[in-house]
Amino acid sequence: MSADAHYPWSLRALHAAMALLVLPQWALGFVSERTADDTTAMALLRWHFQLGVLLAALWLLRVGTRAATVVPPPHAGARWQRRMARLV
Repeated sequence: MSADAHYPWSLRALHAAMALLVLPQWALGFVSERTADDTTAMALLRWHFQLGVLLAALWLLRVGTRAATVVPPPHAGARWQRRMARLV
């Protein structure tokens, strides 16, 4: 793969944003289920749901962007790498 053959910045930015939001999403859900105070638990759960909606919107935007952009060709690596890539 040449140095300039990579995914567009828009897809990379969406990927990074979603990756950064998954951990807080999990943490909010985890902590809200284990909090004894009902008021705090409901507040955390509201944030959890709102973050989930944001992640869903980013996912839809990412799928749409992926469908509308040209992506680089697959990496022509070693034979074992190509075989493994087909499995995934």
